Amino acid sequence: MLVSVVQSGTGRGLALGNMPCAGKTGTTNDNKDGWFVGYTDYFTTSVWVGYDMPRELPGLSGASYPGNIWKNFMEQIHVGLEPVNFLPYIDENNYDYNVVTPEVGAPQGGAPVEGQPGQ
Repeated sequence: MLVSVVQSGTGRGLALGNMPCAGKTGTTNDNKDGWFVGYTDYFTTSVWVGYDMPRELPGLSGASYPGNIWKNFMEQIHVGLEPVNFLPYIDENNYDYNVVTPEVGAPQGGAPVEGQPGQ
């Protein structure tokens, strides 16, 4: 869901090349605070921009100063790392909790406990 923010939403232009990432922009109504929170499979980083004594900051949005700081920082700490895709979303209404997944090697939702009701 938050992947679309950096691809085509309020944070477009903040994507990290071929490294899958996602994020959320934020700005107060009076443009005194702006932030960008984003993540990859490796790191999560949050950037806030504003004044300790609140005052308006012209041109401030989550995708402006905070987003650019986030992108520059994340590009540096991802140098040499292989792109890792996010795991797919799960439809909880059609989810079989007894299926073993290769990612964790145990039944989804935890291993069944012998002797418990329903086991």
